[in-house]
Amino acid sequence: MSQFDFRLRFHLPDGDHINADVEELPISSQGDARIRLRSGGRGTTIKACSRPAMIGGPYETIEEARAAAERAKRALLVWAVRNRMGIDLGGRQPRGAITDEGRRRFAEMLNHQVRTDVHGIDVYEHTGGLLFFGIEAQGAVERQRTPSSNRWPHF
Repeated sequence: MSQFDFRLRFHLPDGDHINADVEELPISSQGDARIRLRSGGRGTTIKACSRPAMIGGPYETIEEARAAAERAKRALLVWAVRNRMGIDLGGRQPRGAITDEGRRRFAEMLNHQVRTDVHGIDVYEHTGGLLFFGIEAQGAVERQRTPSSNRWPHF
């Protein structure tokens, strides 16, 4: 019989962090299911990351996992309000995803199953050694000044 986990990835404003010098921090447990806070990257501490995730499971049904994820989301929001910390809990349409071919290639390279890193709640079948894949990019546009752009406009 299948079991299910959830992952709730959220964003803190740049420069804000949760002060924990570990990669994973236990939050709570109920029966066999446990919830923990994880850094957003392998080998990175929670306090060095502005995109951590809460992971919970295993749960007997997908509905139990989804309900636990929603409770964790509400608790996280209450924590953020009490600590006057901005937080982005996701919940919008995904902005990108890894293709099936990309997932297969990364799984081969990393010798683990790979899943798309979803901003917000993701509920999935319980699998050991699952890795989450996401790409972050920041862009900038520079405009080269020309001699004519340095003049005041004529009215």
